[in-house]
Amino acid sequence: MRQHYIISESDGVCRQHWACNRADAVWKQTMTDSVQGRIGRPRRQSGFQEMRSAAIVLLSLLIASSASAQAPDWQVNPSNFESNMSVAAALWIDGSETTNVNDIVAAFAGDEVRGVTGPVDSGSGLRFFLTVYSDAPGEVITFKAYVAAEDRVFDLAETTTFAANGIVGTVSDPFILSTTTLGSCSRGRPGWSVNPPDFESNMSVTAEVTFEGVLSGDAGDLLAAFVDTDVRGVASPTDTPSGQAFFLTVYSNTSGEDISFVAYDALNDLVIPVAESLAFVPNAIHGHPGAPFAMTASCELTSTAVDSPDTFLDGSVSAYPNPFRDAATLDFQLSTSGAVTIELVDLLGRRVWRTTSDRLPAGRHQIPIGSSRLASGVYVYRVTFGMRARFGTITVTR
Repeated sequence: MRQHYIISESDGVCRQHWACNRADAVWKQTMTDSVQGRIGRPRRQSGFQEMRSAAIVLLSLLIASSASAQAPDWQVNPSNFESNMSVAAALWIDGSETTNVNDIVAAFAGDEVRGVTGPVDSGSGLRFFLTVYSDAPGEVITFKAYVAAEDRVFDLAETTTFAANGIVGTVSDPFILSTTTLGSCSRGRPGWSVNPPDFESNMSVTAEVTFEGVLSGDAGDLLAAFVDTDVRGVASPTDTPSGQAFFLTVYSNTSGEDISFVAYDALNDLVIPVAESLAFVPNAIHGHPGAPFAMTASCELTSTAVDSPDTFLDGSVSAYPNPFRDAATLDFQLSTSGAVTIELVDLLGRRVWRTTSDRLPAGRHQIPIGSSRLASGVYVYRVTFGMRARFGTITVTR
C-alpha cells in the first residue's frame, strides 16, 4: 500500500502529503480547546508535541487505510518555496457539497502541485484548509479534486491568483470549488497573431458574436479565424451605428479550406469556441455592418472527470425541424433522472421562453417548442441539468 504520510522520528512533525494538513488542523483545534478549558491543559510543552504526533499518526493511518488505490499521489515540498497563502474551501460535486472525508483537493501552477489537503469537519460542513506555495506573485493557481466515491480526479472550474500571505475564504464563507467547469473553454487572454505576407489570398467577415446568449459588448473581446490550430485572422470589435461588429480578414492559400472561429470573452476571461464555420473563398465577403454574420460562442457546461463518460446526456441535444415555422422538438437523452430547465434566448440576450420539469426519468425525451410568440430570427436554446448545461441554436422563419 502506498504510504500517505511521512513523520519525522526526531520531532514528530508531519513532513509530506495531504493527511498532514488534516492532522495539523485537528491539532490546532485541540490546542484551542485546551486554551479555552474544554480539555485538560497539558502540563509541559512536550505534551503538546505528543498530542500532535499522536493525532498525525492516527489520522494518517486511518486515511491511508481507507483511501482508494487509485488516489493520486499529490505531494509538495514546502522548503522549495519562500511564500505561501491560505485557502479555506468547500468542495461541491454535481451541485451538492461533499460529505466524504476521503476526498482530496490539490492546488496547481501549471502541472506542478503547489498544495494538497483533505477535509476537516468544521461544524458548518467539510472544509479544505489548503496552504498554497509559490515564489511568483500573481501566478494563476488552478485546482483538482480526487472524489473518493467515484475514484476519479476532476479538474475544478475555479482559479485564484497567488498573493504572499493572502487568505482566500473562511470557515463561514469558504472559497467554493466545484466539479463543474466550462468544458470546451479555457481561461486567459490569448496571444493570437497572424502574418499576412505568408498568404496570397484573403476574404472578409463582418461578424457579431453572442457569448452564451449575450451579445458581445466589451472592447477587450477578440475574434479569431483558424485552420486547425493555425491562426488565420484576428480582430477586435468596432462600434458601428448598428452595434458592435468584428471586421475580420481571413487569410489562406487554399480555396475551399475549412475556416473555424474562436472568440475571447474579456468580461469573463474565457476563450470560447464558435459554432459557425466558413469555407475559404478568395475575395469573398461575409456580412456587413447593417447585417453582420451572426456567430454563437458557447461553452458546453459538463462534468470534467478525467477519462470518464458524460454523466448528463447520452449524445447531443438536437432541435428539429431547424429552421422551423410553427413548432419544433428538442430531443435529448438523460443518463440519470433529475430536474431539467429549457430556455430560449434571443441574440440580444433576452430570455423569450422557458419551461422546467421538476423530475424527468432517465431516457430519451422530446420537448415541444412553439413559435407563436417568437419573431423570425436565430435563438440560442439552453438545456440545464443540475449545474450543467448544453447549448445550440435554432432558427424561426415566417
